[in-house]
Amino acid sequence: MNGGGTGRFLRTLRHLRGRQIAAQLVLRLQPGRKDPSWAARRRPPAAPPVRWTPATAWLPPGPGMNTAAALHAGRFTFVDDERGLGWPPEWSATDAPLLWRYNLHYLEWLWALPPGERLEAALDWVRRHPPVSGAVGWEPYPTSLRLPTLCLLAAGEGAEALWPSVWTQAEHLSRRLEHHLLGNHLLENGVALAFAGACFAGPDAERWLRTGTDVLSEQLPEQILPDGMHFERSPMYQIRLTHALAMVANTGNPGLRALVAEPLRRMRSALLATCHPDGDVALFNDAAFGIYPAPEKVASFAADVLGIDRAGDVPASLPDAGYFTGRGPAGDAVFCDAGPLGPDYLPGHAHGDIFSFELSLAGRRAVVDSGTYDYVPSEMRRYCRSTAAHNTVTVEDADQAEFWGAFRVGRRGRPHDVRHAPRTDGFELSGWHDGFRHLRHRPVHRRTFRWHDEGTLAIEDEVTATGPVTATSRLYLHPDCRIVGAAGTEIRVAVDDVHFAVTVTEGPSPRLAEGWYCPRFGVRQRNRVIVLEARGTRVRFALAIARCHGPSGSRATPPGGGPDGA
Repeated sequence: MNGGGTGRFLRTLRHLRGRQIAAQLVLRLQPGRKDPSWAARRRPPAAPPVRWTPATAWLPPGPGMNTAAALHAGRFTFVDDERGLGWPPEWSATDAPLLWRYNLHYLEWLWALPPGERLEAALDWVRRHPPVSGAVGWEPYPTSLRLPTLCLLAAGEGAEALWPSVWTQAEHLSRRLEHHLLGNHLLENGVALAFAGACFAGPDAERWLRTGTDVLSEQLPEQILPDGMHFERSPMYQIRLTHALAMVANTGNPGLRALVAEPLRRMRSALLATCHPDGDVALFNDAAFGIYPAPEKVASFAADVLGIDRAGDVPASLPDAGYFTGRGPAGDAVFCDAGPLGPDYLPGHAHGDIFSFELSLAGRRAVVDSGTYDYVPSEMRRYCRSTAAHNTVTVEDADQAEFWGAFRVGRRGRPHDVRHAPRTDGFELSGWHDGFRHLRHRPVHRRTFRWHDEGTLAIEDEVTATGPVTATSRLYLHPDCRIVGAAGTEIRVAVDDVHFAVTVTEGPSPRLAEGWYCPRFGVRQRNRVIVLEARGTRVRFALAIARCHGPSGSRATPPGGGPDGA
């Protein structure tokens, strides 16, 4: 981590928006605004009719790793952490981390239960987790994620029983919009209020609908980039927010559908563009597997809501996000990150992964990003965000950005002169970033990718500085990969029955080290890392990753005769 103290704080603060700072000050100077107990003193009106007209069957939020049997036994699993709460659960769960408790109060795990038991458990939450000071479940974000589930239950046989709590929660949320955070939190606030407002008739629901529509109208043009990627550039949150907009569109409300249909169409395409041949997303920025419904399920649901072909075209590049992909006919695919960390005023989900990449060969993830994140500023959280945990280059073991705390970023690097040139058999991508310019000797990292669709990737790196610096390139292999040979400038690797070679064509001989692969919350697996390291004022690395014909076969040669296609 770079720097600290007052300077780091000011480097973080200067990127925030005025409305964020003002909202943060209000919450700190008036802590009573966080107290939800006022909501319990208001009397809800009689339950109104349900008014939505879904276009297709709902896709409820997934229960994650929870099963009915485990829940009945009082065992709950969130962020890959199983804990005993009893049944019905002890809702306070005071010994659990905050993110774990958030997941408990989302109530999305209810979808693991039979229909009647879902309503019974929801009503138990209503009775035993009232809006009192310090009640985690009444914070705006878990309230936002819980409301769609409660509306789905209330629109069935639970309207009379659940309506009073739905009304109270929507009233509370409408006064606690997360302007101090903005980003996906505020968007989720808007989605929840629009969804609840579209569910019910009556003047209160109309007011929620207006508030939610206002938030979506303001935030969607900014948060959904022209290429369809969410501006925080997390493929995991892309799943979540694509699903959220599809749920809003499926209410059948004409105004909401007109508002979200076009951004939803783009988001769906962008989601599919970030998926490997195995069906799961690239682990760029804060991302983890198994948190939300499978990407293909979400994409199919969105297509059905929009009335478009489920197949559709998958874009080869997301230039506004800075994500570029190549796919071959044999299940090979590469995903390159040449984008900025995220929006300047909200880089909390960013990693130091400019010019990192992921690679699948014959449908197997052969080279991987570290992915995932922990909610607390733990050692693994710091590791997962660091540049050294990604398939890119570090200089003097520094990070491309000044990560600190759980979600804060002070100084941050930016990509420059990014050029993507499609070819008939692949693409070339190049650029440089200034993430190390604050260091002594002002080093700059440039990288060029050359991808061939038959599954060959060539990478060239150049680090230039006014004085000698140490540059290190790392290549993280999937934990399923086995080293089957290493000699001189070549390392041979096997994953299942697929064999490939990593060949250094310029620079020092590679060495092997160990790292971590973090595909899920709380899960870390040891993996092998191929490392190149050199020192100088101009350091160059070049390597090629190419499929072999067999365990002892020759390396595939890209078109043009050489590893760089020259």
